[in-house]
Amino acid sequence: MSTPEDLQDLQLLHTHLWGRDRVEVHSDIAGKRWSTINLTLFRLELNPRPEDLLLVREEYVHAYDTILMDTERQPPGHRSAFLVTGQPGIGKTLFLLYVLARRLQEKEPVALQINSSEYALFCEQGVSIHSSESGRVPTGAWALSDSSDGHRGLCSAFQKPFAHVIHTSSPASSRWKDWVKRLGAIKYIMDVWLPEEFRTLLIMFKLDVLQGKALFDKYGPSPRIIIDILRKRTPENGYLQDIKTAAATFARQFLVMFPNIESLDFSGDVSSKIFTVRPNNNDRRLAALSIPTPLIASALGVAFSSQDQATRHTFFNMLNGHPSLRGAAGWLFESYAHVYFSDPTRGTLKVYCADQKLAPLSIPYAARMIAGSTALKNIQPPHNFYWRPRETNYPGVDAVIRVDNDVYALQFTISSTHRSAADGLKKVHKDMNHISNVTWHLVMVGSEQRNAESVRDRQKLTDGWEVTQVYACELPLGKLTQRVQEKLQNVFDESSEDYRRANSDLAMV
Repeated sequence: MSTPEDLQDLQLLHTHLWGRDRVEVHSDIAGKRWSTINLTLFRLELNPRPEDLLLVREEYVHAYDTILMDTERQPPGHRSAFLVTGQPGIGKTLFLLYVLARRLQEKEPVALQINSSEYALFCEQGVSIHSSESGRVPTGAWALSDSSDGHRGLCSAFQKPFAHVIHTSSPASSRWKDWVKRLGAIKYIMDVWLPEEFRTLLIMFKLDVLQGKALFDKYGPSPRIIIDILRKRTPENGYLQDIKTAAATFARQFLVMFPNIESLDFSGDVSSKIFTVRPNNNDRRLAALSIPTPLIASALGVAFSSQDQATRHTFFNMLNGHPSLRGAAGWLFESYAHVYFSDPTRGTLKVYCADQKLAPLSIPYAARMIAGSTALKNIQPPHNFYWRPRETNYPGVDAVIRVDNDVYALQFTISSTHRSAADGLKKVHKDMNHISNVTWHLVMVGSEQRNAESVRDRQKLTDGWEVTQVYACELPLGKLTQRVQEKLQNVFDESSEDYRRANSDLAMV
């Protein structure tokens, strides 16, 4: 229950903001104009910040304008209802404070749920406090509420057909799916922080920008956890262990957990430590999942390497079903393949040609692994190596095995379609030393045999490569020993820049 002191604080906030533009513009932060709101008078349970400033993100302005436009389109007697959700820790609750400041600045009546049993009503005459059951909200007013504490939902008064509802919540659909369906609410997926926004926040709070960048690159675009680590409120080693634990839990239970995540049910801590929620192609009504950093993706990859082959097949199929996760799935699969093919103790692997008259071949073992174009240019006989590129300019060729004069160019795929390997073959041919009397083979390596054969059968080699035989095989995905897991982690670490390039919009430079 609120106290007389609470009402006095709310009245001071009303006096401070009603009809007044309290948004301050700064032109000296990171060389760009940014706006802030002083939160000193926001003595609300909603305000989780020890700092006095709210950085006004462009995302906040966009969300406000979207909601305003929708409310203005409504005919008399109809209301808008919005659920604003997104990745935990990106400031959805702070967005609600921004909305409150804007409505008061514009001298518009607004209701704010202040605890589980009450809401405050701001209007021209001042502030009054009402029971969450009391329908005193004026028609057309905005009603604001938040469920960040994990207990409050949309109060009864706000569900009556008078006010425009804006509710902020983490992506835990069990909290809001019933009333969202009942009210026909629009989901607005708030986007994560961009690198330049986060850099500005670090400067504004006088925190170490370089250390913050390193944490951003490791753990993704969640300011809350990064600031907690910088301020020593959360030990970094402890958080890293939490990610590994979350990855192991997800690997064991993903058949149950992943469908929940797809439906935006991020209940518990596991989901948000692995996956990031963003708008789907800038459509704020649709959500897309991503695995934000190579560190998190590699933790997931190591965790799944302890699972059996059937589980990992299902895992890749489920990731491949989401365009926003295909890049991560491909990176993980390619890393598994590098570890398998470079292991001289692996089992025999047969590959199959579309021409059934040709007998299957066995991929030979390689004695050592080399990497990068320089190593390829400087090979010397006797030839017995596994080569993987460090560069991305070998399109369609992900690795090469050469034993004597037999060359096997490998293409790794989790899909039934893939680009042509012709340009990559030409580049390998150009860069590799000692290529006279070489016999070339192209092998499609898939997560499933049928996918590999589909890619094989669609290959259209040109420019003299038409005579090259194309084969297909399924990558064995058995459980890895601890020794091989360590090798897998090394491959992940060495190829982390490939992962970042695929997610360049979240790379902090």
